[in-house]
Amino acid sequence: MNLIGLVNKFSTQPIQPAAIYIEKSRQFGPFCTRPAPMVMDLLCVFEIGKTFPFFDQLDNNDKAHNIAMPLYVLCNSFYSVQQRCDVLCAPDGLMPIKMAENSFYNQDSVVMRMGDIIMRNAVQPFARLKLINEEFVLIRAIIYSHMVSPGLSDQAQKLLRSEAEKYAALLMSVVQTNYGPAAGALRYMELMGLIEWLFNTGVKYRQMLTYISNVLDPNFDKVFPPVLAKICTKGPVESHQLFPY
Repeated sequence: MNLIGLVNKFSTQPIQPAAIYIEKSRQFGPFCTRPAPMVMDLLCVFEIGKTFPFFDQLDNNDKAHNIAMPLYVLCNSFYSVQQRCDVLCAPDGLMPIKMAENSFYNQDSVVMRMGDIIMRNAVQPFARLKLINEEFVLIRAIIYSHMVSPGLSDQAQKLLRSEAEKYAALLMSVVQTNYGPAAGALRYMELMGLIEWLFNTGVKYRQMLTYISNVLDPNFDKVFPPVLAKICTKGPVESHQLFPY
């Protein structure tokens, strides 16, 4: 089943044209209506995941392990740098950091600070590393085969470990071919560090969306698809649980 092709058919909040959404978001915040760019990006995460050979070998419970937000950050950051943007941007020209600059959000210092850090910092390592397409694809594959997410079955961990090792070996081969043995090994370590950074940034992004949905914007739960909301927020939480550190 193609989720992207059916999104409007089964949605009570059909995706609107980008220009209309951008205009509304500037006035009333990014969740005044269904956030089309983010919804489509998250659906793409699932659609791409289904193309991997190991996908059908996983139990349904193991297919939903927590990799969506790191992949969301990876794809958007890589694209933004390709477009020579110094903050996150979408193919339709939407810049999430601009959507926060409205009367509904700019009075909240917490979300403004978190948003500024995430949206600006998300592109910095990509601008520095200047990934080529092969590196991007293999990093994405390694994240898809992440085998230490909480809740994975033993069988899934074993399968994904084997897949991750395969993609990591391919990445090492690519960078050593392009940079030579020593410099390639250094490049490989930098890219492994980028993967760790993506998971950490995914956690921060999820924390920000949890704050928005629980404290700042009551529209979030009304317009965001429940299945997708589950993977990009922590769900309903108490105020003291939002920032445990």
